[in-house]
Amino acid sequence: MPSGLYSDHGTGALRTLFLEQCRWEWLFGVENRDKVFPIDSRLKFNPIILQRGGKTDAINTAFMRRKPEDWERAEDIGTPYSREQVQRFSPRSRAILEIQSARDLEILEKVYANGILLGDDGRDGWGITYTCEFHMTNDSRLFPPRPEWEAKGYRPDEYSRWLLGNWRPIGELWAELGVDPSKPEPTEIKPEDWLFDATAGPERREAEARFVHGHLLKPGDVARTDWKLRCAQPPYDRLPVPRARIPAGIVLSREGDAWIPEDKVEGVALPLYQGIMIQPFYPSARGWLSGTGLRAKWDHVPSDQVVWNPQYLMALDEARRVGLPQAKVGFRDISRDTDVRSFMGALLPMFPCGHSAPVLHAANAHTPIDPLLLAFVNSFVFDWMIRQRGGAAHLIWSMLSEMALPRNPPARKKLDELTVALNPWAHPSITTPGALTSNRPSALTASERVRLRANIDALAAIAYGLSGDDLNWILKDVDLPAQSIGRSGLGLDPRGFWRVDRSEAPELRHTVLTQVAFHDLESRIQMRGSQREGIDSFLGQNYGEAWLLPETLRLSDHGLGKDDRAALPQAVGRCLGPRFYDWQLSQSTEQLREESRIHARNVLGVDGYRSLLAGLAPGLRPIPAEPRPRIQRDMQERRHTAQPRTRQTDLFD
Repeated sequence: MPSGLYSDHGTGALRTLFLEQCRWEWLFGVENRDKVFPIDSRLKFNPIILQRGGKTDAINTAFMRRKPEDWERAEDIGTPYSREQVQRFSPRSRAILEIQSARDLEILEKVYANGILLGDDGRDGWGITYTCEFHMTNDSRLFPPRPEWEAKGYRPDEYSRWLLGNWRPIGELWAELGVDPSKPEPTEIKPEDWLFDATAGPERREAEARFVHGHLLKPGDVARTDWKLRCAQPPYDRLPVPRARIPAGIVLSREGDAWIPEDKVEGVALPLYQGIMIQPFYPSARGWLSGTGLRAKWDHVPSDQVVWNPQYLMALDEARRVGLPQAKVGFRDISRDTDVRSFMGALLPMFPCGHSAPVLHAANAHTPIDPLLLAFVNSFVFDWMIRQRGGAAHLIWSMLSEMALPRNPPARKKLDELTVALNPWAHPSITTPGALTSNRPSALTASERVRLRANIDALAAIAYGLSGDDLNWILKDVDLPAQSIGRSGLGLDPRGFWRVDRSEAPELRHTVLTQVAFHDLESRIQMRGSQREGIDSFLGQNYGEAWLLPETLRLSDHGLGKDDRAALPQAVGRCLGPRFYDWQLSQSTEQLREESRIHARNVLGVDGYRSLLAGLAPGLRPIPAEPRPRIQRDMQERRHTAQPRTRQTDLFD
């Protein structure tokens, strides 16, 4: 029988029949990797034994076997899978998970005992709705290729919207505002020289660590960038004044070389999401270069360049017709249990999505999605659960709805904060109101991103009720030396996470660092004798920055490592590079928040911005009705105001 017998949504009635009206004795799964049959090596087939009549108490199961002779010793390798477990793990579809041992079942029991189904629509559920917004073929008339729009004069703005209208050279803006571009305004904060010293070794980095600029920093934790006029995030490094000093309603081009007032915008087109554009916690990981279909060429977008380069664009009016949610979790539809990761999701802005990028959003589309959801669906535990379901080619709702999310997750506010920091946007404020009051820079460097992800994965494992041994089982073989893994991972679990960072030394891998972070978290819980106090201690360490990457790591101290190096301290912090770019520490907290408010106002429009503010805590200062004082005086002297007319301030309302 094909593997769809035990996993596909359409065969649910047949499974129910076998469970309730037959004695189902055996389900033996064979993977065709060794070409037992002259068909695709990725296909699976399954001998089954059942007898009509009666009821099934438990099925003897074995999966991912590659040799037919394993059937001769089935009793030795089989694992009983009870009818109650089928009901518990798949209450709607009755799908049977591809567990390979009783240990897998034990961990699943913990996860589901501490969880609630993602698709639960009861009062205790997460209130999640699944949507495919546009079909890439049936709706293709709605989103012409990007070059067609650009040929009409559309060009990308600073928020990756393509705008048509009276774009003007940036020099004219400085003339309007009375700004002398030859005299750039100095940055408010200048990081000290010692922060850029990448030559410091582990001992010196530890000895000279200091709490400065709101972070516990060490020599080499900050990277210099090749800024132009001012130390600022590109393209704002080309501006002679901070971005926050440019009045709301004035939109810059992506390159920062042109500007347009809102009332001069004649048309707006939005990027159309395709699944390939999404990576975990990163909403614009790939940019389109050329070609179509399987011949399309895509380029990796560096994490410090938060721009969208889509293959297709859609008119704003067309996108509005489907009532796009305010913010959502988008993910890659195509999934294999032998990929590096099976679930890859990110917080997406209000850009339309093709069916290869389905979305999860709040049941009320006007309510922003809780970033906490993304923390859990991108976790190793959630990914492992997906892999137990047979590696479906597509992440369909009938499967996802039966996945477990933590019922009462701890440290919700901190997890939200870490998740938003990991999801870099040019305008993060439309994801969550909390971003408007946050003073945490986005995690853009490889070092800071892997640190935050390890923190999140450790907290997710605790939320699911797992122990260190459970997490080590999920992440087995991830500490093997790179040379032992090789290119094919021969002999390793084909669905294992050993593929993650496998070319790196074990101590530098996301998987291993997650285990180390979890060990710290678990030890603090045991020391405090309370999960809540242990989590507070874990998150409160290092001046509230939670767990930091160790300067050195001896894997054997954590029961990890498979070679002689594991018994020796290995450098980690320095090897993974700086935590921040210089421009991330060159803004004051107030300037950072002011810029966030400007971006939110420009993206959401007047009404949308007011709605956002209405949900915030009292005391948050909105954008001033007039520009900032110094620029305002210059503008008055020239008898000009750059404030947009009301009728065009609702681009995203």
